[in-house]
Amino acid sequence: MTASRLPRRSVQVAPAATDPQPPNDAARPGRGTIWIGPALVVATLLTYAGCLQNGFVNFDDDRYVVTNPHVRQGICASGIVWAFSTSYFANWHPLTWLSLELDTTLFGPKPSGYHATNLLLHCANTLLLFRLLSRMTGAVGASAAVAGFFAVHPLHVESVAWIAERKDVLSGLFFLLALWAYHRYVLSPSCQRYFVILSTYAIGLTAKPMLVTLPFVLVLLDHWPLGRLRINLRCLAEKGPLLAMSLVSCVVTYRVQQLGGAVQSAEHLSFATRLSNIPLAYVEYLAKTVWPARLAVYYPLSHGTTPVAEASVAAALLLTLTCAAVFSLRRRPYLSVGWLWWLGMLVPVIGIVQVGGQAYADRYMYLPMIGLLIAVVWGARELAVWSATPRWLTVGLAAALLMGCTLMTRWQVGYWHDSVSLWQHAVDATAPNPVALNSLGVALAETGRPQQAVAWFERGLALEPDDERCHQNLALALVALRRFDESLDHFQHVLRVNPDNALAQFNAGVLVERTGQHAAAIEHFRRALAVDPNYWRAHLQLGRVLLKTGETRLGKQHLNEALRLNPELVKDAQNRRT
Repeated sequence: MTASRLPRRSVQVAPAATDPQPPNDAARPGRGTIWIGPALVVATLLTYAGCLQNGFVNFDDDRYVVTNPHVRQGICASGIVWAFSTSYFANWHPLTWLSLELDTTLFGPKPSGYHATNLLLHCANTLLLFRLLSRMTGAVGASAAVAGFFAVHPLHVESVAWIAERKDVLSGLFFLLALWAYHRYVLSPSCQRYFVILSTYAIGLTAKPMLVTLPFVLVLLDHWPLGRLRINLRCLAEKGPLLAMSLVSCVVTYRVQQLGGAVQSAEHLSFATRLSNIPLAYVEYLAKTVWPARLAVYYPLSHGTTPVAEASVAAALLLTLTCAAVFSLRRRPYLSVGWLWWLGMLVPVIGIVQVGGQAYADRYMYLPMIGLLIAVVWGARELAVWSATPRWLTVGLAAALLMGCTLMTRWQVGYWHDSVSLWQHAVDATAPNPVALNSLGVALAETGRPQQAVAWFERGLALEPDDERCHQNLALALVALRRFDESLDHFQHVLRVNPDNALAQFNAGVLVERTGQHAAAIEHFRRALAVDPNYWRAHLQLGRVLLKTGETRLGKQHLNEALRLNPELVKDAQNRRT
């Protein structure tokens, strides 16, 4: 929050802070500020250096990287085809898959390489944001402050420190490149420059479909700082192809997530619950931006009584702030642009269509926060001018806030060191949280502490007695303790509730096969494959049991299919022989 290049005493608003900038005026930072970009990068690297010591966590990292055979084999022809054709994990984001495959090729299977790529992408985004804002507005100090808070704000830890959230930092890069391309187009319109906008936007959508709000952001920038809406309303027509791309992306994303079971139906989550959560989530995002305390990897959505009173108060607060921002559209356009940027970019993930069981998530604020930061920093800049605050004081206050964010972010990064610390913190910060209890139990079981894991699973089931995943994980922990009968009871409980649970069918098959019940095991494995034909573990186990029962030809077919789905099985077999 600086006041660079502003008069010490003035009651007038600085032109660069409030007035739209003519599109033919490409502001460039002076030579005396060339150090700002490198300083931002160094600060970002130092803040997130702890990420490089972190490992994989048991929240999507397993399915994205650790147990994903396509990612683990690195970049190759089959991996490229898979990335563009798969809807694995209820997502279609081929660029994200390709980037993870490339990491495997470049750095190997260790987590440090994946973390380094996330960090470098975040550094690039920080630098791009600074250059973009400074060129658009000419306000170098304010642009540096926005980029600085973007770089080190604790709400961004999830997007940077979580390997599976590569899609945030990767899509953010192409979002900012698209804004950069748009600014160049505004300065000198041409078909070639417009094509660059379309290209960067299309590529960004293949990393994460949350970028569907880009055309809306461009309209806001047309008002401020570009000032195009006052000059030529035809600029709205330029958004047509971009809006068409957004619509296609929305349809594809909804369909993929619906088929993948990520979209919550009205049976599981009523419309009233989803509707009441929207204003509450917005207020939570706003509060955690101002005071980023008790951050967690998962915030559970209450399925109980709808908090009508709290939701009404939150909605009234949002409406009041939105009206104030809109009323400042002419005199203080940065307020309205920043506020509407934040509101609008969160719309795809605010829960109108509920994806997953979370009430809100830190990662969703990665790009929307830019709008809030613009409103706050430019507002503070104007206030400093109006109150004749000395420059050293505003710079010192901004530096102190940045240092505070840096320390909190470094602390937050530490929770992502491993799964146990991540979920233990989530349990402490968000109780009651059945997902965190279950995930902490899984982390303990994976680190060889099944007895401790059982206690956490039982606490989770006390909150959600029919939680399929918790029953399954408790059953697996009981297997590790050689309590096989109890384990089978929990798998059968899951199958009574949901016979189409492929994982429970597979594990029940493994348990009954241990007792020599080959026919029952074969039936379980076949039912698992009926649900998921690409379940390579089920193919492998079914092939082995069929070979035991004398069905050699059919058994070999399933073993070959397992090898096709997971080529690393050949390497594993060769390693065991040597």
